[in-house]
Amino acid sequence: MEMKTLFFTVSLMGLGISSLQAEENFSGLLSQSFSIVKKYNEKTESSPVELKVKKNNLGVKYPKSPILIPEVTIDGHTLHFITPCTGLTLQLVQDDEVCYETVITSDYLEIPSGITGVYELQILRGDYVFFAEIEL
Repeated sequence: MEMKTLFFTVSLMGLGISSLQAEENFSGLLSQSFSIVKKYNEKTESSPVELKVKKNNLGVKYPKSPILIPEVTIDGHTLHFITPCTGLTLQLVQDDEVCYETVITSDYLEIPSGITGVYELQILRGDYVFFAEIEL
């Protein structure tokens, strides 16, 4: 958190804003973000999906910069994408078989109600697979 605050402070100071103002603005922005997410989760009663990451191709090395793991919540058969996932492929896998596959086209996705049970949710982005177990 200190690194983000420092970067934010330096960026705002370059615009002629004091360090104290930068910290106040950052704190306000941060609390607003948490408030929005909290209200969103309370309103939809959705649960966060804890995604992990793995490589698709074994020959490619991990990048030196951190990998942005998508933030996803689930409410019944509806997945909500907190971070942009438009254009990525989503798969539901059960017993090593892809049971459902689609391209994400918006910030939410309705999974057909006929699909029930425990699945591995996979979101494919290039060489990376973001995955988690979900129950529908």
